[in-house]
Amino acid sequence: DECVSLVEEPFVVPGGFDDAFLALPDEVVIAVMRDHQRYFAVRATKGGALLPAYLNVVNTAEDPRTIAKGNDRVLRARLADARFFVEEDRKAPLSERLKKLESVVFQSKLGTMGAKVRRIGGVARALAGHVGADVDAAAEAARLCKADLETLIVYEFPELQGEMGRWYALREGIDPTIADAIRDHYRPQGADDIVPDQLVGAVVAVADRIDTLVGCFGIGLVPSGSADPFALRRAALGIIRIALEGPIDVDLRMIIDQAYAEYAGDADLAPADETRTTLDGFFRGRIRALARGQYEGDVVDACIGAWDGGSIRDLRMRMDAVAEVRAAPEFEALAIAFKR
Repeated sequence: DECVSLVEEPFVVPGGFDDAFLALPDEVVIAVMRDHQRYFAVRATKGGALLPAYLNVVNTAEDPRTIAKGNDRVLRARLADARFFVEEDRKAPLSERLKKLESVVFQSKLGTMGAKVRRIGGVARALAGHVGADVDAAAEAARLCKADLETLIVYEFPELQGEMGRWYALREGIDPTIADAIRDHYRPQGADDIVPDQLVGAVVAVADRIDTLVGCFGIGLVPSGSADPFALRRAALGIIRIALEGPIDVDLRMIIDQAYAEYAGDADLAPADETRTTLDGFFRGRIRALARGQYEGDVVDACIGAWDGGSIRDLRMRMDAVAEVRAAPEFEALAIAFKR
């Protein structure tokens, strides 16, 4: 869509680059082509391996060889920079980058990214124990989940956060479960994105989002209208989707209380009851909006009204049960008798 808007009459000019650059992670090579140059990456038909080729959409068909030659030269320089960033990053393990997070501000009233990582770890430990995940693995994944923010490659390509953390972790010999969780804790990033499919990744993903939600609500940064600079609606929907589609259920009351407790000493939040009540209403609103595409409105309202605000899967089972009963032929007579 972006390329369509950049040209009046599209022509495709193919190009290529040195095979040696394929030693870089696929995500890096694609990001260089897509985000810096607006080139389309090319994969093999069999196996799907990335090929040393690309397609560029231009506005003229005149002299395609000269266009391709210039494109190749620019791309070669970009890929060389990316290779330098990766080589420099690999000189220090992820764990050594954690101390730099102490000087990175998460939010002016909520402390640094270093403090956020410690809070995520506390919530992750509690949630892992609650859902039967590996507590130590969840804690280690939480500790390293933001470390790649201090790498050169992520500074240049912010969209690779998590992906590069996983890639570096695997090459350091870190447990693949922990490495995958570093990538997966950013999921889902939107309505069309997948949720984490393994326990540790899901635990850290929920812990990260609830820390942001509790902190922002605790200092009064409640979304209003279209203003949602910290993407709190998306964070709440991410937690809901993980609970409904992912490998773990989520007890909202438990994680809200745990996240609030982790803020002790880091930030001056509103009273716990006030923060909990506001967040409870916020989550109910997100769940109501999401569920109305699957259930009748009165079913949704009835079940949310009777829900205690804890298990999200429990709420879905209530909706399934009520929807089933509501469809029964004897339901109307039963409802009339009950109302009388």
